[in-house]
Amino acid sequence: MKNFSFSKIMLIFLSAFLISAFSACTIRQVQPVFQTISVSGTGVVSVNSDQVTITMSVKTSAKELADASQENSVKMEAVNNALLESGIAKEDISTKNFNIYQESRWENGRQIKGNYQVSNQLLVIVRNPSNAGKVIDAAVKAGANEFSSLEYNVSNTAPAVKQARILAMKKAEEAAKLLAGTGGASVGKILSIEEDFVPFSDPVMLNAVASDSLSKEATKISAGKTDVSVTVHVTYSLQ
Repeated sequence: MKNFSFSKIMLIFLSAFLISAFSACTIRQVQPVFQTISVSGTGVVSVNSDQVTITMSVKTSAKELADASQENSVKMEAVNNALLESGIAKEDISTKNFNIYQESRWENGRQIKGNYQVSNQLLVIVRNPSNAGKVIDAAVKAGANEFSSLEYNVSNTAPAVKQARILAMKKAEEAAKLLAGTGGASVGKILSIEEDFVPFSDPVMLNAVASDSLSKEATKISAGKTDVSVTVHVTYSLQ
């Protein structure tokens, strides 16, 4: 009877120990490992430009700052009036940069001051690209004497952006399927998408200083195109 009681007591202690041991264990769930592939695709759509942005300047020089500034002001007013008369809206003419500095040079260890230079730079939007040459000629005759860039733009890029996005996604999917298939896998669902959008054309650098010969013949400007570019970075799951 004593042996039986002792056995029962030992069994109870052993059961309690095992329950305590199991309850102290931390159960770790194995997280599924997702295999993924990340690719990029770029879609480019060329659109006929419907406006041109021209950067032009009026530069004047004189020994006295007041004289250089006064001459610049008079010429700028003439240029503005010429632009308005050529069909440019007032809101499409804006000052991009204004700069005043004095020329100087070193001679025999001495700094010799020169003329004051005044530069007033304008940004002009031409809504009809075929009028760009006419606008440049009118500005030159009125006193604009430096042209730095000409850029073609599109006023409404929404339809082109939509097309470029579709092309970009198709190219990304083609790349993912090619790479996955080569590696013996198949493409699953999309996990993430990131987009880069560039709706501008590269400006045409003019770097021209107006002279008498520039205004003898009508300036000819050929309408260009604007490339709307969309790049997507897509991550797919692999199966």
